[in-house]
Amino acid sequence: MRKTPPVPAQLPLMPNDVTPATTLVSRSPAPRKLGPPESPKQVPPVPRVSLMLPFTWTICGVSFWPGASALQVEQLPEVAESLVIGQDWPPGEVGDVRVVLFVRLRDGLQLDAALVERIRQHIGTNTTPRHVPAKVIQVTDIPRTKSNKIVELAVRAVVHGQPVKNVEALANPEALEHFKGRPELVS
Repeated sequence: MRKTPPVPAQLPLMPNDVTPATTLVSRSPAPRKLGPPESPKQVPPVPRVSLMLPFTWTICGVSFWPGASALQVEQLPEVAESLVIGQDWPPGEVGDVRVVLFVRLRDGLQLDAALVERIRQHIGTNTTPRHVPAKVIQVTDIPRTKSNKIVELAVRAVVHGQPVKNVEALANPEALEHFKGRPELVS
C-alpha cells in the first residue's frame, strides 16, 4: 500500500503585517472604478476585446488591418462576402504592397464600374485612404477552412505563385483556382 505524504500545515501566503486588501491598493497606481459612471465626465474602463486578426501589413510605414476593408464592403447589399489581400507591387520585386479586394456578389449580380466606385467610396469614407483597394475583382467562390474561416494567406500565396500550405485543411480547395493567373493582377 502506498503512503501519501503528510499534508503540511497551511503556510501564510503573505507576511502577517500585510493584508491582501492593502497590498492591492498599495500596488495599484490609480484604483479604477468598475461600476456604472456616476457623472457624464467619468468613463468606465473599456475591456480589451481580442479580435482574431490573421495578420497586419505595413504599407508605406502605416500599419494596416485588411479586415477593416472587408467589414466595410460587406455592409453593401450587393456583396455576399469578400476577401482582402496585399499583393506585392510591382510583381516579383520587393517594393510596396497594394490592396486587392475580391468580392463574391449576390446571385445574378455582376461587378461593373459603378459598383466598383461605390465600393471604393464606401471603404474610403468609413476607414482610411490606405484601405481603399487598388483592384476590386469579382470571384464566384472564396476559399474557407473546414471550420468556415476565410483563408487570406492561401489566396495571397496563389496570387504570388507560391505553394499553398495545408491545402488539406480547406473545405473548398477548388476555390483557389479562381485566383490563379488573373489578368487584372498584372496591371
